[in-house]
Amino acid sequence: MNASRLSRLCAISILMLALGGVVSACPVCFNPSEASSATQGLNLAIFTLLGITGGVLSGVVAFVIQMRRRLRRTEKNEKISDISTT
Repeated sequence: MNASRLSRLCAISILMLALGGVVSACPVCFNPSEASSATQGLNLAIFTLLGITGGVLSGVVAFVIQMRRRLRRTEKNEKISDISTT
């Protein structure tokens, strides 16, 4: 990373930190103590998306574990067949 890119990155970071108070959340997220229907709907949507993502990732992990078990079983069977043929 050259010096000009680094100085530009530092300037942008300092500007973002300095103006952090000016930027605020949307009205729905700004005051979540009001249990409005929009806030409840957004919370439900977030949890639904997290559930779907978790389910898909769990399926991928289960598939990888199953493939690993099949590979080990196949390797074990090949070793047994090699020993019995020699």
